[in-house]
Amino acid sequence: MGRPPTTIISPTASHVSYKGQTLEVAKWRSGLSALLKEANVMMDKLSLGEKVSPTILDIVANFYNNYLGNRIPVNIPDDVPDDMRDETRHYSWLNNGTFVPEDALLKVFLSSTHPPFSVNRTGHLAWDFSMMREFMLSAGKVNELISVLLHCLPGQPARGSEFIDAKIRNSARPRTIFRTRKDMWTVTRRVKYENMVRKDSFIPSKIPPVLASLLEYYLLVIRPLEELFARKLYGTEVAELYHEFLFVQMDARSTEDEFSLALKKISSKFFGCPLSVRPYRQMVIGMANAYIGSEYVIDDEDDDALAQQAGHSLSTRNSHYALEFSRLSALTNDTMFRYGRISESWWQMAGVVQSNLFASFNFLYLICCFRLPSSSSS
Repeated sequence: MGRPPTTIISPTASHVSYKGQTLEVAKWRSGLSALLKEANVMMDKLSLGEKVSPTILDIVANFYNNYLGNRIPVNIPDDVPDDMRDETRHYSWLNNGTFVPEDALLKVFLSSTHPPFSVNRTGHLAWDFSMMREFMLSAGKVNELISVLLHCLPGQPARGSEFIDAKIRNSARPRTIFRTRKDMWTVTRRVKYENMVRKDSFIPSKIPPVLASLLEYYLLVIRPLEELFARKLYGTEVAELYHEFLFVQMDARSTEDEFSLALKKISSKFFGCPLSVRPYRQMVIGMANAYIGSEYVIDDEDDDALAQQAGHSLSTRNSHYALEFSRLSALTNDTMFRYGRISESWWQMAGVVQSNLFASFNFLYLICCFRLPSSSSS
């Protein structure tokens, strides 16, 4: 006998509830747009860019290229190499080209009214530790916003323990951020079923361009200065964390509990509903069922990318999502295409690309809600 449902979708799929909490889908969508805007404004301030006009965010194809104000230019060729199989320590696509001028942001600050260091009378550098700590605090706030955006926008969110381990370069375990031509991907490793299949497991999600451009700027312009300041403030070991891991704030990696609290705080402000990792994951996977459906819509087959991206099979997804199992162990071209397609549908649902998906949610959802019981159920 099945368990009682914990996640309930309203008949029009405009609201989703989980254990007494209710999220309005329209507020979730508008909140994500507002969160993107705030992250961009904070990034501009952090890199001493122009003040951005507080207009309502309207996402169009070239919006973010026009939104950057006086930011340092980033030039990433379409053919930048990135070998996903290379597990050499510190390897990343970030190392495979010169995408910004060397020490670009440091030079901007050196010409500002509050440089990070000066030359004293003896000819030695005198570092301004107060200025560096202020910068690190502001960069940590940007990092927190990016963590929530990266959890919400590429596709169905990973569990907190899997997500918070995100790496921009290989460390003791391989990285989780990759690039294929213009596209950036985040890959979940060590999912719940990995030990069951005794293989390294990968679940890819394609990062939407509006977030990819933000992440590129952060990693190529902001992060090098964070790493330099971390070395001066906290030492070499902390600087190494900034070199390898994505979610690092001040002098330590973000923990699963810290991220869950950050998600709860930010979702309360932007979505109108305070959600930690588990209830948020339950709610948006329910939304995906309603707005996207299974990958092939009619064929209930286990090899379904929407279900796998959540970390479980389609049959499990349809019965009780928490019992998860999958056998994805390699990212072939076909796999990347299929998961990319699912991610693009997710972007439409989240409102970061223009689509009519929100206006006409999955037809099968209506069938499931209103179908007559079969004779075998009597």
